[in-house]
Amino acid sequence: MSEPMTSTEPPRRYVWPWFIAAAVIVAIIIAIFSIRAEANRIRQQRNPQIPDAGEVIF
Repeated sequence: MSEPMTSTEPPRRYVWPWFIAAAVIVAIIIAIFSIRAEANRIRQQRNPQIPDAGEVIF
């Protein structure tokens, strides 16, 4: 009979999926911040009474 194949090597762990996952997460975070900034800009254009975030009101 044939003897069962036993491997002494641990299963191979790939690193590149972690880089892809990190890139996707960073892209999502950048998209969220850019959309929020654009929404604030549009809101400011539609309602000019709202002070700008950088303005100081006395």
